Amino acid sequence: MITRKTWAYFLKEKNSMLEIFKIFKALVENGREKTSTLRIDKRGEYMSHEFSSFLGKHGIHKLFITIDSPH
Repeated sequence: MITRKTWAYFLKEKNSMLEIFKIFKALVENGREKTSTLRIDKRGEYMSHEFSSFLGKHGIHKLFITIDSPH
């Protein structure tokens, strides 16, 4: 069974992105769902080596969207 859900998080500081994502991932996967794709724009907080390494280690694919896209 495939389900699609969307969450939106608003950050006060961009440098907290990885830590917030780790909390989010644990919350989602605690409900027995697997995080498989992350839709992101190409802004700096998502392009760091540390963030990309974390996603790769956990088998999460990055899907790039247009900056300031309404969807």
